[in-house]
Amino acid sequence: MKNKTALIGGSSAGIGKAVATGLLEKGMEVIIVGRTGRLHETKLELQKQFPSGKIHAIITDYSSIDSVQNLISEVEKLSLKPDVLILNTGGPLAGTFEDISLEDWDGAYQQQFRSSIMLMKAFLPSMINKQWGRIINISSTIAIEPTVSMILSASYRAMLINALKSTSLQIAKNGITVNTICPGAVMTDRLTGLFRKQGEGANKSLEEIIKNTEANIPVQRIATPKEFAQLAIFLAGDEASYITGTVIPVDGGLVKKSF
Repeated sequence: MKNKTALIGGSSAGIGKAVATGLLEKGMEVIIVGRTGRLHETKLELQKQFPSGKIHAIITDYSSIDSVQNLISEVEKLSLKPDVLILNTGGPLAGTFEDISLEDWDGAYQQQFRSSIMLMKAFLPSMINKQWGRIINISSTIAIEPTVSMILSASYRAMLINALKSTSLQIAKNGITVNTICPGAVMTDRLTGLFRKQGEGANKSLEEIIKNTEANIPVQRIATPKEFAQLAIFLAGDEASYITGTVIPVDGGLVKKSF
């Protein structure tokens, strides 16, 4: 993976940070992306861990067209052409159909779907020129098994999966793979926040919500970001060159489907 560059969305913390860490371990140059100043703290942390690693940080809000366009421009200023594109955004607003306004639908469309299309439009041509590339979408099991309270996530994540499937068929001949990984419960700030909100509604503690969630997972525990990231790191390498167009749950057996 040396002499290759990866752009990793949502990499201030959680899954994205774990993927960035794993790719740095493999010798990749990385561009980490997040929407707050916490991103710079993550960059400093990674630089301490990888003193010789090449790490760039660009603050970006995927819910803003202008911000995503700025990200593309900043990458171009660095004279970098990402070989690996990790599509990973923060989760959209939770809520039922009745809870979600038309404005919420519009905002989630940009954050969850259009931002990824913008990045692919910008960086896919260079992958085709090099006849090598990896596009890895970090989605959710919600896209496979929707729930009442996560309608925005279920809708736009499924929409992106199908757009990526169509694209994978077209560019497989160019040495570019396109895959989606669907995490189940991974202990991130996002998940903890959802658990807290759930606990408030049910008058239960965070610990109770975690315990109840783990009881419904066949492996009886919630994943760490590091163990989840291992599949993304594998898919980013040469060894995964024959895997494309797939949707792979990494969920401890949570999704009840055979294929």
